[in-house]
Amino acid sequence: PCQLAIPLAVRWLLVWEDREQEALWFGKAVPRAWLADGQEFSVQGAPTRWGKVDFAVQSRLAQGTISVQLRFERTPPPQVLCRLRLPLGASMSAVARESGARLALDRERELVRVTAHGERELRFQVRCA
Repeated sequence: PCQLAIPLAVRWLLVWEDREQEALWFGKAVPRAWLADGQEFSVQGAPTRWGKVDFAVQSRLAQGTISVQLRFERTPPPQVLCRLRLPLGASMSAVARESGARLALDRERELVRVTAHGERELRFQVRCA
């Protein structure tokens, strides 16, 4: 059973489909240590009902930024949510986009809401304090 349960749990902490809200979550339960300064992680080709997705994060907390890249095989879902659980003591201060997507920062929930407008590749940076 562990050989089935552990990979599924890791997938859910990285990429999770919320069927009720028609949303796709990235990093919903990523451990805080994964976002310590200098850490990087990525997922390639994760299967979802919206097609395969890629997700990459680079933490540069010493410089005050975390870079995120999302790539969709097909049209993105109506709602994309990216949760960045920063190490204790760090907090989000702003988000800047590198693409045409609309972004909204929810500091309290450590969450970036992305409206993709059909874009299949999204990049943004979160500024941290």
